[in-house]
Amino acid sequence: MNTNKFMSFRNYDLTERKQRIYNTMHLIPPDSADDVPVIAHTPCYFGFGNKKRNVDYWEQPAEMLKFQQDGYDMHLSLVQDDTVPFFMPWFGTGVLASAFGCKVKMPTGNGDDPGIISTCINDVCDIIKLKRPDFENDGLMPKVFHFMEYAAKHGEIPVAYTDLNSPLCTAAQMCG
Repeated sequence: MNTNKFMSFRNYDLTERKQRIYNTMHLIPPDSADDVPVIAHTPCYFGFGNKKRNVDYWEQPAEMLKFQQDGYDMHLSLVQDDTVPFFMPWFGTGVLASAFGCKVKMPTGNGDDPGIISTCINDVCDIIKLKRPDFENDGLMPKVFHFMEYAAKHGEIPVAYTDLNSPLCTAAQMCG
């Protein structure tokens, strides 16, 4: 286990929780119930629900980073679990579909997330016309990469990727 990087966040020591997760992932049998990690939220709890976010959340990487880091700070102060903070550049589940050409509706800040509002495959012939996305120019990808780069330079937590959608879900978004 890497014992140097991201072993603490603000005033919270993450060493024991990371060790429990590491042991579990490496199938090391627990000696007691205290050795079993407990995580009391989904990975992107900060992206769902009706909590109002500033519209800048999706426009300014500093705003998204602050919101998520402050959310983890609050979580760690209230919940005694094994959550390990990380930054997720959350732009909904349509990031890859947007790179293929699906249109996105950006949120209002009233608890909604970015979402796909149109298909890019309306006929079987459209499949042949698909091109490999240019991740530096197509859809939401350039914005996601920008947010990831910002968080890596300025954040207190590791950076994850976005849009854990499956290929089948992405195909369904693209076809409707």
